[in-house]
Amino acid sequence: MKLTKINSRGLETYRGSAIDFSPDGSLLGYGGFPKGSFYLWDIDVSDVARIPCRNDRLVTGISFCPDQFLIAIASDDSHLDLFHRTTHEHVLQLKGHSAPINELVFSSSNRLASTSLSEDKTLLWNTITGEVIKALEFGAVAFSPNGQLLAISGDHGIALYSSADGEIVSRMTREKRGYSDITFHSDSTILAAINSNDQIEIWHIESRQIITTLGNPYNGIHKISFIPMCDVLVSASIDQSTIYFWHTLGDEKLLYSLYSGFDFVSSIAFRADGTYMAFGINGGIVKEVQLWKIDDRSDTTMVHE
Repeated sequence: MKLTKINSRGLETYRGSAIDFSPDGSLLGYGGFPKGSFYLWDIDVSDVARIPCRNDRLVTGISFCPDQFLIAIASDDSHLDLFHRTTHEHVLQLKGHSAPINELVFSSSNRLASTSLSEDKTLLWNTITGEVIKALEFGAVAFSPNGQLLAISGDHGIALYSSADGEIVSRMTREKRGYSDITFHSDSTILAAINSNDQIEIWHIESRQIITTLGNPYNGIHKISFIPMCDVLVSASIDQSTIYFWHTLGDEKLLYSLYSGFDFVSSIAFRADGTYMAFGINGGIVKEVQLWKIDDRSDTTMVHE
């Protein structure tokens, strides 16, 4: 696998909120300063457009809808708004939160999940009607790539819900254990979650069994994501400036360590075809978004330029 740094953006604007690629992979969205704005980076022509929001609050999350021209924008109050991806016009405000929103993510079936730590809840939305389908327990959220499942990991353990109606499907953990970030493999049969020891557990969903555990205890892992259509998992630690690449099914677990040069990688995103990855850097004075090209994903021998 070859990694090549393409560019970086947002040195004076990036706030460290979530980042996301558009479904066609042409845009990278992120929040930042000034307040009341989000940014769309056209990675093909290297242009960045600043899009004003409807309020003067700080953007804390962004997610693109796969099958509609919509972008969901969360703010550090309770606002959750939908914008048109090309015209940038405001489409709809989703009303259900009364406190800051920490995370939001779209499913491939156009459902939207949003979380609020202050309210201790996750909301599952129908973005066509703007209605809440169901209020669920709080935690990190991830939709399976096939659009069928919503995984929530938190103090309660790991739970799987139907993304259609929010009904519980199964609980992966039999006892209550704390988990933080969670992510699905592209085939929707495997998920990864960070346990309370800051280690990464790789789970087989159908059997509800742990396949393997990655990482050293208590090294601050706080963000994970699978490279699409690949068995490689990427992790970032809150107290380190290194990004780790793990082979989740092979004998050699740790494949590569990429030094970011900063003390806090706050977010990770991949283009749907797995050819680009982006890191949100929120390391003290330096705040930026880095864009990297990925080649030869099938080769586990890793190099970078």
